[in-house]
Amino acid sequence: MTPEQRRILRQSRESPLLLLWQALLPLRSVVSFMMTGAHPDDETSALLARLAKGDGARVIYVSATRGGGGQNALGPESGEALALIRSHEMERAAAVLGMEVDWLEQGFGDRLSDFGFAKTPEATTAIWGEDRLLERLVEAIRRSRPDIVSPTFLDVPGQHGHHRAVTRATFKAFEAAADPARFPEQIEAGLRPWRIAKLYLPAYSGAGATYDDAEPPPPATLTVDVGGFDRWLGATYAEIGEWSRLCHRSQGMGRWRPEEDAPAIALNLAQTRLQRVNAEGSIFDGLPRRLGDLATGMKGAPSDALRQADRAIEAAIEAFPDFDRVAASVHEALGAIDHVLQTLGGLARTIAEDLEHRLGIKRRQLARASRLALSLVARLELPAMVVLGQPATGRLVLFQGGKPLTVRGSATSEAGTVEGPTAEGTLRYIPGSHAPFRQRFDPLAANAPIEGRLGYTVDGVDIEDAVAPEILPLEVPPLELTPAPEARVVVAGSQPRLEVRIGARNHTPAPIQTRLRLLGAEAVAPPLRLGPFEAAEISLTAATPAPGHASWQVVADGIAHGRVRRQHYPHIGTTGWIEPATLDLLVVDLALPPGVRIGYVEGGLDRVAGWLEEIGLQVERLSDDEILGGDLGRFETIVIGIKAFGRLPAAAPARLKDYVSRGGHLVSQYHRPGDGWDAAVTPPKRIAIGQPSLRWRVADPAAPIRILASGHPLLTYPNAIGPADWAGWQKERGLSFAASWDPAYVPLLAMADPGEAPLEGGLLSAPIGAGRHTHVSLALAHQLDRLVPGAFRLFANLVQPAGIGGGRLGGAAAALDRSSNP
Repeated sequence: MTPEQRRILRQSRESPLLLLWQALLPLRSVVSFMMTGAHPDDETSALLARLAKGDGARVIYVSATRGGGGQNALGPESGEALALIRSHEMERAAAVLGMEVDWLEQGFGDRLSDFGFAKTPEATTAIWGEDRLLERLVEAIRRSRPDIVSPTFLDVPGQHGHHRAVTRATFKAFEAAADPARFPEQIEAGLRPWRIAKLYLPAYSGAGATYDDAEPPPPATLTVDVGGFDRWLGATYAEIGEWSRLCHRSQGMGRWRPEEDAPAIALNLAQTRLQRVNAEGSIFDGLPRRLGDLATGMKGAPSDALRQADRAIEAAIEAFPDFDRVAASVHEALGAIDHVLQTLGGLARTIAEDLEHRLGIKRRQLARASRLALSLVARLELPAMVVLGQPATGRLVLFQGGKPLTVRGSATSEAGTVEGPTAEGTLRYIPGSHAPFRQRFDPLAANAPIEGRLGYTVDGVDIEDAVAPEILPLEVPPLELTPAPEARVVVAGSQPRLEVRIGARNHTPAPIQTRLRLLGAEAVAPPLRLGPFEAAEISLTAATPAPGHASWQVVADGIAHGRVRRQHYPHIGTTGWIEPATLDLLVVDLALPPGVRIGYVEGGLDRVAGWLEEIGLQVERLSDDEILGGDLGRFETIVIGIKAFGRLPAAAPARLKDYVSRGGHLVSQYHRPGDGWDAAVTPPKRIAIGQPSLRWRVADPAAPIRILASGHPLLTYPNAIGPADWAGWQKERGLSFAASWDPAYVPLLAMADPGEAPLEGGLLSAPIGAGRHTHVSLALAHQLDRLVPGAFRLFANLVQPAGIGGGRLGGAAAALDRSSNP
């Protein structure tokens, strides 16, 4: 699809009526509701949809992390790449609800990041830092000044340790945010202490396929109905919540909810600074809900103006969908609010601060409503790619679809410079370097390194509103350098010298002359000359280092350079960031099973096939047609990718069972029950995956390993697996372990998190017919991506033929299977 076609599609999907209606919704309320969670997608979307779209409350979601340690239902990205995907998904989910987002994780390398899984809050804060978590949460609260705060999960055993840590921090922040002695540097920087009025807990369990809350939830003191139907949006609030959740594609979110499927959400009032009542009728009880309520107890001009603004807002909503009448009432409300802001000096400081904050938010909301009611089209057009330090041309389009106005346009950049726009709207943008992550998302802001603004005066009121870019340009350096591949694994002794291929691309209109060097390898390339926008590939050779890890960085003399990490998914567009052009190396001492041919069934969620090829194994990726009708007998081993059964045709398990019975070795990697895994149908013999998954995973990557079948060839041939092979693992040992299995299977390993009973379902193997099935729940794919030597050595063993031991130890292996069987 061309950029013009994408623009047409966006325009066709944006109804001016619905945009205006959604801009009017928050005008009635002055209440701010903050939800706290550990990850993107933790938010209770149906509740937030009801509060935002039904009650008009300002809603904010605080996410401790960006989710880089989680699973990925879209592709093989993990770590920083997944964190960027999930950050953009969260922002799009928030935009559906008109919700703000505050991130506590501050970017790449931050200790307060998603490190995978923790079973206790203590294990979580040991890495995040308890004070660090609290300080950043207090800062977010003091900046947003919410009336109500609610964590998304309970602090109970059986719940994710990250969730529990955030819930604990939320209770502590309830007090700390109001105390000027806590984190005084925030006060010195201009924030003020803030007293949250209410703290609610979910009065329902978070148990399910993943968690099993070991304690009952607190009693419900209030229920919130999410089944109300918005006639303009054509959906219940529960359904609108799913519109938002659908944005979390990397987590497989979004499910169809019929209109009648909208159970009320139960809440428990855990803390309050208001007078408690026996029964709350609304989450807003005891709080000023409208502008007019802020005037209670106030006298004089500010009181009158607040009530006038309140009446004008009500008139604007009642006038919908008459654009002109809506605009007139919105401008009347803006004028009244401006009058209040001009008279704050006569009020007590705390009252004045509170009014200034609330009215500042209301003024921005009214400005957006004004722009839509006046049919002002504003569009910031930028190229899909910009080069750091190089000028790019953009355009700020301002078109008046309603009554004529004198409209002013401007543009600014937080990292770079902007010249213009001219009278025709053209601007010159020179981007500067900035972090790939933004710390806040605000639906009334541009949320981009470059922001357009439009301003105008109407009905005696000065109005300004932000204009976001249509797309966020991908930023690249003048010289892009791409080592290919980006990581290498070399079997020790197989290659005395390594060839390194480097893609070089000149993104500037001027020629480049430079020299490339490999830091750490003492290799220098001949002079490199690239014409304007020209690309080339350069080869360097360097001596293979000793066994272990090494890192070679490609540098260019005299010009800004780096590697660009690109990723594209339709629901978030193209994203990326610039980093040093580094080639990571692992030289590993391992042996390969001779002559083995491997068929790999991809699920799209791992890079295992490529890593097996990297160490010298013969791998062929199998299509569905080949699985169902091809000659599978040409492969000694077939490996099933992570969760791949979830996408395979229904007939695939039977074909693979036949392959095993005829002498093939089937190796399946971890699956959850929901990933197309039927315990009685999917594997050659019964294997049941444990649920909830929290109880069937080993989160400690250094958890001790106990060998249950020490002589089994999968652990001895062609590599003797020893203690060193279990060292240096990252994120976790494994997940979705088998809970029970057919007696034919032999468990080879046992492991456990501290204080827990050992799990034996991480590596199972059984002779079946003339072949063999091995099921692996160890997180080997992640370890391969992180170049953990033991993972390569163990995988080389796992793909050996069904005879085990290169066909020489088949009888002994079968005997060991029988003798080891519990």
